[in-house]
Amino acid sequence: MTKKAALIEKMSQVLIKDFPQAEVISDERAGDGVRLNLPDSMFVVRYSQNGPYLTIKFEAQTRERYDELKKYLSTFLHNYPEVDWENNIVNEKSLE
Repeated sequence: MTKKAALIEKMSQVLIKDFPQAEVISDERAGDGVRLNLPDSMFVVRYSQNGPYLTIKFEAQTRERYDELKKYLSTFLHNYPEVDWENNIVNEKSLE
């Protein structure tokens, strides 16, 4: 298992625990991420097949829920030392 796949597996377990009400969708063939569908929002965490980075996408029905998810995801990602915040690839401003 690659480091990226191992990280996604580790992250997926936490996300599923943190959002027990979510419908969890993962592509077992690619194994590159996890999507959580919630009644009022959704988000995807996946790794790139072509580079050493993660892609995070999220949507919500209200601005308030969007801001909650944004804050959650920022805190969540900062818990993983594997995520390199010093590299210019990270668009940290979008998570503020």
